[in-house]
Amino acid sequence: WQKDQAQCVDGAADYAINFCSQWCGTGGWAGCGTYVHEAYPCSCAGCNGCPISPRGGSCTNGKLRPQNQRTADDQCGSCDPGYFLAGTACQAWAGSCQNGQLRSQAQRTGYNQCESCNPGYYLVETACQAWGGSCQNGQLRPQAQRTADNQCGSCSSGYQLTGAMCQVTTTRTASSVTSTLTTITMVTSTLSVTSTVSTTTLASQESSTFSVVESSGASGLWPRVGLAVLVIVLAVCICGVGPRW
Repeated sequence: WQKDQAQCVDGAADYAINFCSQWCGTGGWAGCGTYVHEAYPCSCAGCNGCPISPRGGSCTNGKLRPQNQRTADDQCGSCDPGYFLAGTACQAWAGSCQNGQLRSQAQRTGYNQCESCNPGYYLVETACQAWGGSCQNGQLRPQAQRTADNQCGSCSSGYQLTGAMCQVTTTRTASSVTSTLTTITMVTSTLSVTSTVSTTTLASQESSTFSVVESSGASGLWPRVGLAVLVIVLAVCICGVGPRW
């Protein structure tokens, strides 16, 4: 804008052109600014709805209106990303993000828009939602440790944590193993004594060495077979069920 330019006049400078009434204040020409047609410079101030004094100023976080649309200084016509037009000024999209962090200013298109969430929460469109659910036979993880729904952090008595679930405990305790082994030892000792007594009794009743050997071999066989079977069964009970030690 040049204040020293004269106002545009229709038909001026021997041009058959209505500079003031038809060219000023239109979108395709100089608007309400200064026009230079060949050797004829002029100001549109006061022509065709243009204000006598041009409107200027600035628009923070946006762009001024076109000159012919301004009715005062500092009138924004559009705003930068992250801002919206409130009347004739650009206002920032703001707000807060519960359990997370707001989007960067240039990425916001509304209030309260989250970009990322705190541990234990996940993003649903522009809000942070907590991982929840339930834990059968136990207690859920603390909120900040959850990465999905239904994640157990500890289990009730009789259950053990497998991944994020509580399952029935199958591991035998050291005391139960010791007790079982003691039982095996006692049974083995008892069967050995029984076998010895049986053999001695039969030997005293038989007169020949052959008869003693035959009798002791036949009568001592079954206790030993029973002992072997019992040991196998107990071994299966200890080692065949649940985790190995």
